[in-house]
Amino acid sequence: MAKKLSFARNRLMECYFWALGMVPDEHELSNCRKGLTKVAAFVTIIDDIYDFYGSLDELQLFTEAVERFILQFETHFLNYIIKIFFPFFLLNSIYKL
Repeated sequence: MAKKLSFARNRLMECYFWALGMVPDEHELSNCRKGLTKVAAFVTIIDDIYDFYGSLDELQLFTEAVERFILQFETHFLNYIIKIFFPFFLLNSIYKL
């Protein structure tokens, strides 16, 4: 990937240290740190695409695609949360009565 994205910064260790600062250094949380490192590296690459690589037209299309993805994710996630937690809230309300 580094060869294909030669314009992007390669800051994997910086992203790992950032994740290490956010997540305690416990063995059980190593997967969380790895995942957070990957997310931070991905965000860094997206930032570099915006800063150095993309033309204005390409970046507008990319931004629109990301906004559509976020909107779909929020809608799906909200429906999922409502389906899972609404029965608990309902039962809790009935129990208090």
